[in-house]
Amino acid sequence: MKKLTILIRRLQFTLFLSLLLAVSTIRGQDPAIVRPYYITPREGKQHMDLGKDWQLGYTDASIQSPANLDTLSNWINVEEPSTVQIALHKAGKLPHPYYNLNAALYKWVDKKTWYYRKKIDLKNLALEDPFVFLCFDGLDYFSKVWLNGQVLGIHEGMFGGPDAEISKLLRKDQPNEIVVELRAANFNQWDTFDYRKPGRIIKSIDQAGGEGSKPFFALGMWRKPRLEMVPAIHLERPFLHTVEASDTKALLSFETEIYVRKHSFDYELHPWTNQLLSRGTMPSTIIPVAGKYQVKVSLTNGSQVLTKTIDLQLVEGRNWIKEQIVVDKPKLWKPVGMGAPHRYKVSISLVNNNNTIDGISFHHGIRTVKTVPTKGIRTMERWDNFQFFVNNTPLFIKGVNWMPADALLDLPPEKYKWLLGMAKNEGVQLIRVWGGGLLETDDFYNTCDSLGIMVWQDFQVWHQDTPERPQDIWEEQVVRNIFRIRNHPSLVVYCGGNGFNPYSFGSASTMGIVERSLKRFDPTRTFIPTTSDAGNIHTYPDMDPARFAHITKYSPFIAESGMHSITEAASLKEIIDSNELRDLGSIYDKDYPANHPQVISHFVEYLPYRVPRMVSRASHINNMRSPSIETMSEASQVGAGEFFQLMSEGAQSNYPATAGILPWVYNRPWPIFSAIMLVDGLAQPTASYYFLKRTYAPVSITVKLPFLMWAPGEKINIQTALLHNALSKPVNGKVSVSIYSSNFKKVWYKESGAVTVTGGTGVQLASLGAFTIPEAFRDQFFFIVAELRSPQGGLISRASYWPRCLTLLEQDSVKDILRKEPSNYDQLQAAWIALPKGPWLQPAVEKTPTALTMKVTGTTQLGTDRSRVKLRVSNTGLVPSFMTQIDITGAKRSFYATDNFTWMAAGETREFDIEVLWRGDSRNAALEVRSWNAPAVEEKLFK
Repeated sequence: MKKLTILIRRLQFTLFLSLLLAVSTIRGQDPAIVRPYYITPREGKQHMDLGKDWQLGYTDASIQSPANLDTLSNWINVEEPSTVQIALHKAGKLPHPYYNLNAALYKWVDKKTWYYRKKIDLKNLALEDPFVFLCFDGLDYFSKVWLNGQVLGIHEGMFGGPDAEISKLLRKDQPNEIVVELRAANFNQWDTFDYRKPGRIIKSIDQAGGEGSKPFFALGMWRKPRLEMVPAIHLERPFLHTVEASDTKALLSFETEIYVRKHSFDYELHPWTNQLLSRGTMPSTIIPVAGKYQVKVSLTNGSQVLTKTIDLQLVEGRNWIKEQIVVDKPKLWKPVGMGAPHRYKVSISLVNNNNTIDGISFHHGIRTVKTVPTKGIRTMERWDNFQFFVNNTPLFIKGVNWMPADALLDLPPEKYKWLLGMAKNEGVQLIRVWGGGLLETDDFYNTCDSLGIMVWQDFQVWHQDTPERPQDIWEEQVVRNIFRIRNHPSLVVYCGGNGFNPYSFGSASTMGIVERSLKRFDPTRTFIPTTSDAGNIHTYPDMDPARFAHITKYSPFIAESGMHSITEAASLKEIIDSNELRDLGSIYDKDYPANHPQVISHFVEYLPYRVPRMVSRASHINNMRSPSIETMSEASQVGAGEFFQLMSEGAQSNYPATAGILPWVYNRPWPIFSAIMLVDGLAQPTASYYFLKRTYAPVSITVKLPFLMWAPGEKINIQTALLHNALSKPVNGKVSVSIYSSNFKKVWYKESGAVTVTGGTGVQLASLGAFTIPEAFRDQFFFIVAELRSPQGGLISRASYWPRCLTLLEQDSVKDILRKEPSNYDQLQAAWIALPKGPWLQPAVEKTPTALTMKVTGTTQLGTDRSRVKLRVSNTGLVPSFMTQIDITGAKRSFYATDNFTWMAAGETREFDIEVLWRGDSRNAALEVRSWNAPAVEEKLFK
């Protein structure tokens, strides 16, 4: 036994040496830069943006000196930070990587060693400050940096660094040259790298060949580098947060570091060897600093200005300052649906004898966010708090999950403004930044701040143990990003990562670093070790979505759930050859992949247990034996939309036991054929976006249907629920429910007396009686429509449903499967059926026609590529218009509207607002309105 133990230890040591050798092959003998201290950006003369005008080239092997690059002939110009792949496309070297099978043309990229170089002229820059920091906020992945031919060091990691203090290396009499060497995270592992088992690599899986973007392995300078010039005595890393707040008064906590003739990189966060950390309460030598020093903190919001002056007693080296600030009658930052996200401009000045010597500024919001236990039964040991109180008001969190906005990190601010503006239009209050994605950018956080969207930020762990993750590099990435994002009012939750066990032997040290770093540098936010865990769940059951209540009954929070659909046909025709958009009835046949390589390349999770459930839902909407791409796309989206609607309504109806949902997933990072999504890879909302949007209104009505599939003669108890979220004042109205046959004949109607939706957050239930399904409904759909109208008759909320009456359910064996109370997840998986022979919803609706009219009532240009359109639509027929859709044809575009894929009553007129992003020439664009039972009408947008 002893010999076996020795042998095992020798094997472990050999493996460890092999790992070190592999790393040293990449690192070489140059000094490694691992610096957790984030250098805070300055403004004006203290800051130089180095984002533009780089050259990019490559070699087959590493160079010994930047002088070796002088003979390189493959340079291209890089105007803005991005990955190498995007830079090659923008330089015209390769076609767009997202289209057709073009991704294959980029396979060589991660096998090269890439070099960025740039010259900066400092002749006209007054370098009066003694410290100059060169900061890289995003180099992916293994990097080496030279300044004027001298190596600054090597670095690994994509979420910030390396940083260096370079004042003694800069030249004022001639240009300074910066050279950056970059290698991909899979360098020398091109055929063996597994994003599920990345070893020491700390990287977003969406940029590492993950399921969301399999063809790509990104690398490059994806965030702007910068120079920061600071004086000998200077500020660093200020932190402002709200302790308590009301409309009359707020108490803020302010802290900052001040360095005296030292800088951040003169210190380490802690030693990495076992030793006694402190032998006394103070350093052995304290040298007071002469002179009058103050920190002035100013908060400005319009005419409201508050200034706090803090007198300082400084010593040589590092100083920490912590003070409280009182704000009278504060303008609070409020999330979507709760008011305006007011922000203050915070200006922090370091003053010496009335002269400002250093300054830092940022925008900040005054708000409180706390979490407490939900009201449901607690069933497990680890039970996180998921009842959110924002500014002392409880709310049900209406959120989404977020993937990176671009698979190859082409992330201009405008992209965030468009996608997040669309999320606000949907009513999204909180976005979870998924652990397989990014530690998100400043542009992302600034946009969320301005829109009032709260953020749950996962750290970068995804379905994996992490025993090989280098602790020093992981700590650097964690700590510098805490410093970077902690002043944003939108940030409300930190999470250890996605779908992994933080309590395992392999992950304990990784999570220990996260927890201790948050405890020291930002203990003000809720921390969740992982999702899912007890109290928050991920669930993807292939079930009747009306039964979601069986899942939410004891679940405080739904952190993931969703259903697949196919991207709209217009988007698909941009990215995939039309010849491949055929044979869709055989989409999961054995030989389908070989005959449709472009489709499969753009298909997320083309798996035997994923594709059939999407098609089975589509088979309720239309005939899936040999559908066109238009038919299959729309049928799958409506089928998924029904799931999202009922999932949301079921969870909200369970409040306060369930206190939030985050459907998977809001956006896709590149154009795909099929996936779970609310917004496709060309930034176009799917039908599911609008189904969910209607449930995310401040007040929404729902019918609590126990099932969607029924047998003739069964009785349905019609129970309504009014869902209201953080209402500032009550809403008065009247509730009604109508039931229609498949040809839109009204067969049942009930209404309530006057109702009052109380303020705050809650659920109000009402029973309107029972409806017995007629025998004549056999093998047909029928429609249930619930409305909440104001006392004046104005529509406040409407919800529509299309249950199925199936003779199949007259078989007890089938009914048992579909109706039996599920005791486990596997039973839920078996609770949905396909309808390959019908009945089908869309053909039934088409048999009862109506007519629509439309008029464009206003068009506003918001820039060269943005428009806002106002539209009036009327249903002039005698029956409802079902799946009334707004579309823009004749141009490449993305757009979102106040509503879409919606029910319009006979004789009803509605106004719609539409935001449009033009992705090309818009001169031939037309606005089109149609429904399943009304022909299209259109009007040219630009005449």
